[in-house]
Amino acid sequence: MGQSGESFSQPQQKSQMRVSVTGMVQAALFLPSSLWTIAVAFLYITNLFEKVDPNRFVTMTFCSMSSLGNLLCFGFSQSVFRNGIASVINKLKRHK
Repeated sequence: MGQSGESFSQPQQKSQMRVSVTGMVQAALFLPSSLWTIAVAFLYITNLFEKVDPNRFVTMTFCSMSSLGNLLCFGFSQSVFRNGIASVINKLKRHK
């Protein structure tokens, strides 16, 4: 971060924006997942879990979607990943 009064260069601003956006996406993924975990703990205590999610489909969906979203955020934040995807897209555009 720059000192007060200093402005960021364009690449620094893009990098900071990318970090901010991926952080917000990860928070948006974390909140429902953690709320479901708290709800599951409460349902186990009250013995209602078998009525709400007997086959564990909801629980597995929350876990899978949260993990997939975090994996995509981590991948997107890696420059090698971004550059690789960009080169694949460019190759696909040239072949059309």
